[in-house]
Amino acid sequence: MINSTKDFLKRPYLYIIITLIGVSLKFHQIDNRLFWEDEISTMLHTSGIPLSQYDKLIPQNEINSSKMYNDLLHLNTQNYSIGNQLVGLFSDTHLTPLHYVPLMIWYRLIGDSPMDYRLFSIFIFIISLPVLFLLAKQLFKSDLMAWVTISLYSVSPTFHLFARESRYYILWALFIILSHYLFLKALEHNQLKWWILYTIAGILSFYTSVISGIVILGHLLYMLIFKRESRLHFGISVGIMLLIYSPWIYSMFVNRSEIIQAMSWQINKDSGLNPIILLIVQLMGATQLFSYLVDWSQYTGGPTGFQDPMMGISFLLMVATLVCLIIAFIYLFRKSSREVKYFILITILPSMLFYYILDLIRNSWLSAMWRYQLISLTGIVLLMANYLGGKIKDGKLVHFIIFTVIILLGLSSIRILSQDRCWMTRHDCKEDLSDAQLLTRSNHTLVITDFVKHLNNFMVVLNECDSDNIDVLYASPDIANVEEKIAGNDYEAVFVIHASKDLIGNLKGQFGSRMDSLEMKHLYPVWQISLK
Repeated sequence: MINSTKDFLKRPYLYIIITLIGVSLKFHQIDNRLFWEDEISTMLHTSGIPLSQYDKLIPQNEINSSKMYNDLLHLNTQNYSIGNQLVGLFSDTHLTPLHYVPLMIWYRLIGDSPMDYRLFSIFIFIISLPVLFLLAKQLFKSDLMAWVTISLYSVSPTFHLFARESRYYILWALFIILSHYLFLKALEHNQLKWWILYTIAGILSFYTSVISGIVILGHLLYMLIFKRESRLHFGISVGIMLLIYSPWIYSMFVNRSEIIQAMSWQINKDSGLNPIILLIVQLMGATQLFSYLVDWSQYTGGPTGFQDPMMGISFLLMVATLVCLIIAFIYLFRKSSREVKYFILITILPSMLFYYILDLIRNSWLSAMWRYQLISLTGIVLLMANYLGGKIKDGKLVHFIIFTVIILLGLSSIRILSQDRCWMTRHDCKEDLSDAQLLTRSNHTLVITDFVKHLNNFMVVLNECDSDNIDVLYASPDIANVEEKIAGNDYEAVFVIHASKDLIGNLKGQFGSRMDSLEMKHLYPVWQISLK
């Protein structure tokens, strides 16, 4: 009986079922979560028009229907040519330009609604499954361990988030996995076709994110340890990657001030960082690959963050998962071959060390933001698969139970993620939701704004509104005679949102006591103007 059970656990059917469940859940309530500002930016970037130019497309000091703004997101209504989009895209400063190229084709074939862009990410996730299977099989020389790998990957809550968000992360993950697989194949066979394919994968990875250089650095270390005779082929391959990527390197250098300014929000301006706390946060963040019951941002919210009883449960599960990862590391060093051991290490440690040292230098918290450490995530999945898959392969029922618990924990995390409208978004998600609800309460609403944050932030609110009877006055801070512009439009409500201090002061001077601040705890206050 026991032997037959052990034999059953070595068959692929169970792991295929788990993988199919994980894939199907990617479509569950995909439209529930707020389409947040970075996703709006993705849609706007796909047009090829720089975000800084979008404000110029909108008539200032004129009242226009919200439909005009929503049409900016529906690119099929704009009749852009792919040629013009590509020229615009590669003439602007992007750190992830390749992500937008397939989207230019995708929205033409599938659709241009926000959900269509999220479906692209799911599509890429599905493609990544067989590639990860091939990588795990190549590394472990075992079909069973490859099945364990993709089953853990398919129900990982972190990858679930990436696969349902209209951002570049899951595309980057695909190219990282592909680069790993082709690198191992190139080292094993040392044939031209594999080195060519590896070079192409590296170029695609670089153009998806410049941080892919860390992946190549890990490959260099691995090659020097095991296949020094391949150093010429590897050097030529990397040289070609850098040569083809060099125009973008030059573009980033020329626009370095703009890039540094765009990343300034990452800096912790209040105080210095405790290196020990930073390391603990980074290690605990790794557990979110398997356990993600509570939004990580609540852990940095001070004592009030722990008022939710779920926090304690989530914390204990994270500790248990971390213990399991530590045991997996011990197993890696004691039981695994040198090739497996060093390969998994070069997929995890370089990225973690890079962000940790960078945070200490810049006084930032990127180590706590695991979407930026995506390079390490595949390695951590492989680490866990190496441990649990190896034990299951040896017929250890106890470790299959541990594997089952991790799968169930991942599925529970996915269920919670699907229900929360504000998961893994900026702190102002609830503000955007409340603003959208406010604007749709009246039959005919006017919004006055000057996009004090950014146009994409304002577009989040409009995209969330379920009313077509909303007008927008994009105002300059010194706009005059606002009441004359409003007259005759029969508005039931007039609100001022996402407005600068100069615009608010100007409107107060024009409307006096008829302009009241609403009691809403927002980063940028919301005002209402009475017309009678």
